[in-house]
Amino acid sequence: MSLPEFIYRFDGFASFLVNVIVCALAAKLYHDMRKRCLLLISIASGFGAVLLVLPEMQDGGSSWGAWYFEMALRIACSVVWLIGWWLLFQDYCGVIKGRAQPGAAPL
Repeated sequence: MSLPEFIYRFDGFASFLVNVIVCALAAKLYHDMRKRCLLLISIASGFGAVLLVLPEMQDGGSSWGAWYFEMALRIACSVVWLIGWWLLFQDYCGVIKGRAQPGAAPL
């Protein structure tokens, strides 16, 4: 195995591992806190982990249909990821502004 191939495979494995860890942590936090944003982040990370494995499962000859399917999944995964982080950011801003606790004194 050449160095560039090793780096490519190591990068893919590291990305897969990060997606799996984020998926597990977000799922655990969703179980504890019941926030939609954490569920969406967990789902997007799970999709991301699967998408990183898909090219390794192909036997070298990919068709156009498979390529379009993979790109559609990547776009859907990115949209779900962004919506999850946007909702998390909105919750965080709500906590900072005091809207999360209506009885709290405004800042």
